[in-house]
Amino acid sequence: MKKIIFAALLSTTAVAPAFAANWVMVGQTEGMTVYADKSTAIRSEGKVRMWSLYDFKTIQTGDGVKPYLSDMLLYEHDCAERKSKLLQTTSRLGNMGNGELAESITMRDPKWSYAVPDSIGESVLIAACRKSKT
Repeated sequence: MKKIIFAALLSTTAVAPAFAANWVMVGQTEGMTVYADKSTAIRSEGKVRMWSLYDFKTIQTGDGVKPYLSDMLLYEHDCAERKSKLLQTTSRLGNMGNGELAESITMRDPKWSYAVPDSIGESVLIAACRKSKT
């Protein structure tokens, strides 16, 4: 009986999201809704890191990548300079960061890019910086 319970628990962790999240919608386009988990915002050396989630309406595909419906992205934001860099991305087969892991990448040498006004990227940056000030 204990083996069955353990096997059941093990199988659910394989498809569960990487962490429990408090997703708050920060933007939307025709093809996706973007969320931020403000509880993950951490300030360090004048910058803030925070997880965001891109939840797609249709399956995303690419060369050598399993199809996926959501991407969890860890960005570092420089609030004073209004720029961000992508540190890590984790793609999952299900919506809202659920389902089997499709791919996980840690960026080797992430580059800063400035937020484009009125963009999804700017919305994520604003959410991170707003949380970091409280």
